Amino acid sequence: MATRNKSAIEALTNWVELYTASPNTCRAYQRELDRLQAWLLAQKLSFELVSQAHLESYLLAFAQGETLATRPGKKSVRTLSFTRDVVLRMLSELERKGLRKSAQIGELKLPETSLRTAHVDAPSQHELDEWESMRQQWHTRAQPQSGSRDPLDRQFFVAEFIFCMAVTSQELADGVMSDFQAIDGVWKLRVRQNNLPTAKFIQVPAPAMAMLKRYRESRGLSSYPDASESNVPIVARQRSERRVNAWTIAKCLELLSSRTDGEPLTHRRRLSSRLLRRYLILRSLSRHVDERSLRRHVRSDYAVNTIFAGTDIKDNDVVASLTR
Repeated sequence: MATRNKSAIEALTNWVELYTASPNTCRAYQRELDRLQAWLLAQKLSFELVSQAHLESYLLAFAQGETLATRPGKKSVRTLSFTRDVVLRMLSELERKGLRKSAQIGELKLPETSLRTAHVDAPSQHELDEWESMRQQWHTRAQPQSGSRDPLDRQFFVAEFIFCMAVTSQELADGVMSDFQAIDGVWKLRVRQNNLPTAKFIQVPAPAMAMLKRYRESRGLSSYPDASESNVPIVARQRSERRVNAWTIAKCLELLSSRTDGEPLTHRRRLSSRLLRRYLILRSLSRHVDERSLRRHVRSDYAVNTIFAGTDIKDNDVVASLTR
């Protein structure tokens, strides 16, 4: 077991070193690795064989200040969520290296003491119902005339795409059409991640692709993107194929918050990428999407953790849920 445990430590040390380009992230991951390793040694456990129950005991010990180099006092949900997320990433790395069986750990529940501190100003069911009604109206509008560059088509695309993909305004503003790739018959979008050495490919749900097709046609482009469009922004200026900034993306959402096709909206909140992400998370909850799938798609562990803390989620898939 000692030899295998050494292999696990070596694999995780190499994993931490992947983040040397981001010193703060690298230090944080090394701190979490050192803390968990010390706890496992004290419990006479190994990285290869530690169970879900063991790791939940570890999170409780951390929450109570009983682990190595942990300050006493109550931990915030954000702190506990970060520690849990790093633990899950370490386990995934060991699975990838063949040092643990795949999917041994489904999800790790935060300690009960932290669940009481979780608070998210979640949208109401009325807001969610109204949001769904708005989306249906957008998808059933008549096809735009080629080259019309209708500003509403741009606004609808921005809102629907941010909702389906959980991207930020900046990520959408930075994107180009060649970031879309058809991989094994499935459309995916390359999303560049801050402080990480690699980009992620996120599956694009059918409603988002449908709205992208409409928006491209309104700009006089072909229906679907291709690899040659490295200089074509995903969202363009109203009268030219030039890149926009994050402020323009936010402005599109603001305009939709006040009126849609001449009809005032009744919901009380101004649309934002953060609110649309919460809509997606709560909608996924109602369709029994499992937490791991949602976390992969949303790419914001804290947002998912705070909304789903203590909730029993059944297995499903985010992308599949958006087609229902």
